[in-house]
Amino acid sequence: MPVEHKVLSTIHSAFAVSDIERTTRLFTEFLGFKLVARDVGQPELVETLTGVKSEVKLAFVKSPDGHMIELVEWINDKKPVQGKVNDVGWWHIALEVDSLEKAMKHAKTYGLGIYNKVVEREGGTRRTAYFRDPDGITIELSQRPRSRG
Repeated sequence: MPVEHKVLSTIHSAFAVSDIERTTRLFTEFLGFKLVARDVGQPELVETLTGVKSEVKLAFVKSPDGHMIELVEWINDKKPVQGKVNDVGWWHIALEVDSLEKAMKHAKTYGLGIYNKVVEREGGTRRTAYFRDPDGITIELSQRPRSRG
């Protein structure tokens, strides 16, 4: 059945985090995103939108190519999730880097642990690794031939 609406753009993606300061540093210092805004969510609005009554701290960060990510720290009701890559509904964010080797040198400083091993393809010119932050956010860093300069 045809629909009568169309998606115009992506506004943002969001991650629930346990420590908004730590995760903001990860995105701004390590991943090179720009901090655009900080805010505190209004509990009534949050409850109306989500069904969860809680105060929230918010930070919005923007990737070098313009994608906005909302970081949300739930103050009153946060529960850790330890999903696996094969769980239904699992997700990750994939980012292109100019040097996977250099990124890997600093990953632990920002709380990132590598899932398993680096995958190399195309004669080693394309390298990819999955990392997990302390909250379980999975970040794929990929170095492609065009980013090698």
